Amino acid sequence: MRSPESILDVLAEHNPWWLDGKRPQVEVYRRATTEGLARALTSERWERFLMLLGPRRVGKTTAMEQALDDLLAQGVDPHRLAWIRLDHPQLVREELGAIIRAIPGFATATREQPLYLFLDELTYAPDWDRWLKTFHDDKWPVRILGTSSSTAWLRTGQESGAGRWSHLYMTPVLFGEALELLGQAALPAPPVPEGEPLLGRYLSEFFHIPLPPGYGSVLLKFFVLLGGFPRLLKDPQFRDPSRLEGSLRHAQSMLRDDVVDRVVYKDIPQFFEVRSPLELEKLVAVMGSRMASLFSAQDISNDVALSRMAVENYSKYLEAAYLIFFLTGYGGSEGTVQRRGRKLYFVDAAVRNAALLRGVRPLHDATELGHLFENAAASHLWAFATQAGVRVHHYREGKAEVDLILDHPNDPWAFEVASSDKHSTAGLVAFEQKYKKFAGRCVLLAPAAAMSGPRAPQPGVPGLLPLESFLTACTWATRDAALDRLSVFLPPKE
Repeated sequence: MRSPESILDVLAEHNPWWLDGKRPQVEVYRRATTEGLARALTSERWERFLMLLGPRRVGKTTAMEQALDDLLAQGVDPHRLAWIRLDHPQLVREELGAIIRAIPGFATATREQPLYLFLDELTYAPDWDRWLKTFHDDKWPVRILGTSSSTAWLRTGQESGAGRWSHLYMTPVLFGEALELLGQAALPAPPVPEGEPLLGRYLSEFFHIPLPPGYGSVLLKFFVLLGGFPRLLKDPQFRDPSRLEGSLRHAQSMLRDDVVDRVVYKDIPQFFEVRSPLELEKLVAVMGSRMASLFSAQDISNDVALSRMAVENYSKYLEAAYLIFFLTGYGGSEGTVQRRGRKLYFVDAAVRNAALLRGVRPLHDATELGHLFENAAASHLWAFATQAGVRVHHYREGKAEVDLILDHPNDPWAFEVASSDKHSTAGLVAFEQKYKKFAGRCVLLAPAAAMSGPRAPQPGVPGLLPLESFLTACTWATRDAALDRLSVFLPPKE
């Protein structure tokens, strides 16, 4: 245990505004999740601590920096704002309570004038969940915004967290946001609507809006290879799709170092018993070769020389670390859903490309490029569903297959993803005939799909929508759902 004075020395380095009151330099571009964080922290309705969850390098730390800057801009006393990086080598073994007591502003904080704590990588602190329970139940004069790159904290702190903290998921940058970062005009985002966030609101509009010139193929290919990571999208050397081949290898090397290796060799071993991180790295590579396919732990175990149980466990760890996700098979009952096979996807296909160091080779392999398109559609729909609190499935029965099923109680949809708008819609038609609630809600998605007039779906006749339009619709619907989740912290509108 370090002395309070030595802890303070570390904290002072991360909180220069304690000395001069100056605002830090923060990233100008703001994502939807950032909007409202400062208002939530200062809201009279504040009852729970708030955690930002999501993959590495998607902007969680940036969102916290922007929220802190907003509070400084509003005139909050700088001594009541404390930034604590809990994976710092000099703090990682310190008790969270001791760290907070060492903050100068803690001595004068009150419930009315609380200390605002920005806890980066919170779950690296020993017994973090018990300390948060103590802060909440003993009414410490603190309000907390934290980050974590793993859902493992949900498991370790599930009991303590009930009624004490809530989480907000931060996705990788989605297609519409990526276009904004690249300086390209995205399909319009209407004002945030009142009421429940629904994907169908945007789909119904985009069925009638043709793609702008240049909106399609080149930018979409650029996106599925480079991914939704702000640092790369903002870097000038990665922003020119015409120079993709020269910059992509460097980008993938960065993602491999910053995301894949960090998760495999640091994050997962912190929470779980992993015999060999190298085995985990091999598993990621094998999963990359099976992206957008049915997941078979037995088949994969033969490829990586691991037991079936080890593959199952490791896959759960990778899912908890936001590298992969699974879609269960759709059925009429929960028992059917659980029995049917799962499909494997990456939260962002660029991580898969980086793990395999694929470079631009997918551009010359129609099958692989098709899997990247499907993964983009699945990850965008999964991002929306995660924010909206609903589920996404796939469907397979006999010869009938449908890639994506949005099981929303008020806005259900079914989507087939293809590389061409000539792709068969027989699976969609068979699915609709069996599940009537999807009548007029089945759509074929294909890159730059031709739209000769409105092609909104009708019962028995699936609609046709450009994949780019679908990804943009998911972008704005996910934004709405994220703001809706955050609204529970905000004061009611006057």
